[in-house]
Amino acid sequence: MTGGGRQQAGLDETPRNDVSLLIVDDDPGAIHLLRRALSSYGDVRFATSGVEGLRLACEFLPDLVLLDAEMPDMNGLELCRAFKSDPLLAAVPLIFVTSHGGGDLEALALDLGAADFLAKPVVATQVCARVRAQLRLRELDQSRRHLTERLELALAAGRLGAWEWWLETDQLIWHASMASLRGDSATRVHRFRDHLLGLEPADQARLREAVEAALKSGRGSSTEYAARVGDDRRRLKARLLPVLDDRGQISRIVGIDQDITDAHRASTQQASANRQLEQFAYFAAHELQAPARQMAAFASLAREQLAAGRLAELDDFLEQIELAGQRMRQQIHSFLDLARHRLSEPGEWSQRPMSELVHRVWTELASEAAAHGARLQLEPLSPAYLPVNLIAHVWRKLLLDGIRRHGAGSPLVRVGEQASEYGLAYYVEHSGPEPAAAAASGDSGTGLGLEICQQVVQVLGGRLWHAPGPQGGARVLFTLGRSPDQARAC
Repeated sequence: MTGGGRQQAGLDETPRNDVSLLIVDDDPGAIHLLRRALSSYGDVRFATSGVEGLRLACEFLPDLVLLDAEMPDMNGLELCRAFKSDPLLAAVPLIFVTSHGGGDLEALALDLGAADFLAKPVVATQVCARVRAQLRLRELDQSRRHLTERLELALAAGRLGAWEWWLETDQLIWHASMASLRGDSATRVHRFRDHLLGLEPADQARLREAVEAALKSGRGSSTEYAARVGDDRRRLKARLLPVLDDRGQISRIVGIDQDITDAHRASTQQASANRQLEQFAYFAAHELQAPARQMAAFASLAREQLAAGRLAELDDFLEQIELAGQRMRQQIHSFLDLARHRLSEPGEWSQRPMSELVHRVWTELASEAAAHGARLQLEPLSPAYLPVNLIAHVWRKLLLDGIRRHGAGSPLVRVGEQASEYGLAYYVEHSGPEPAAAAASGDSGTGLGLEICQQVVQVLGGRLWHAPGPQGGARVLFTLGRSPDQARAC
């Protein structure tokens, strides 16, 4: 049945050409009477057997069928079964019109899916009223199905899933959209406990608490939980709304679940990026403080020498100011390199003995090492083609950690290299304990400087990680993923 704004059929004089009817009866007189009664409907066809009626129905898909119970080849009950077993015909309302009355026949017809039952001889007004009522019900059913389809499309577009839980019967129904979120077959969900299947205990508890909150407040609640779908772990936000019955009591809970996985991941990544940016800014400011303090101190001394007229010593202080300024400029260039990932410009890379670079950084940390009683044990290191300033920052942080965390029984900070599954790895080993978080999670390190070091190494295509030291304590290892040829080709 198609079209909108339909007028009443039957006794109305306006033809209903938008409605098609099918009469199936082996009695020509009965067909004639029914066609006269239904003359308001412009498209009324007939068949004199069940087989012919089924063939016609498959050809033009009527909006309603009136059929007799007793017919040759295929009786009305058999025809009813054929209609209800065909997905295209199952929704077509069937009205039995038969002279073979009796409660058993009527009950059997209704059990098979018939919409109504009329006894012969027919009364025109009664036939029209029954047909009109069934057509209205069919139109309402079609509207409901169309609304359901549009609802499912809207839910799918918004990555939403809907479900309903009736409290009295503990019946829970998933809309089709839930299967796309949770990946389970809707046929497996019958009770509220089925809705919790496959979830971690903590997530089950969150949903139960949200339901209890909705029942207690009567205003609804929301929560977030995780569900594993295949190899993917999805983050869902559930909104729960209690629905009241005629007595004002909560009869069911309607749930709307939204897939917020992408938004959650983006938020987590954004928070991590913001945290790294803050750490980077703090680290850069901290690293620039030392040469800035040196410049300020030597400038003050130079002013004193100038005021006293001791120009001979002034040169030394100016030279120190110039060296501090050069170090500051180099550090600024390093930070810009790291921030922009511009590591291959001419003059930024050079072939350097790694041992020499480590020794230079240790010399800069001499006062810190002396304060902690730490000594360096430096093994021969392979040379590397690298951006010197950036790798110097890595060594500075790793050595400083080693100095500050060496064990009381062994003041040595060992530096060397070893083969690893990621290639040649440089390491700094100290006798202090490995951080519990790093040991448990495989994290590359904790603290401000190590995050910066990890970024540097990742930019260079390498890797930075923790490992237990062979003599106790811990090692921090890193690789430089680019070979000299690859670096020059960048």
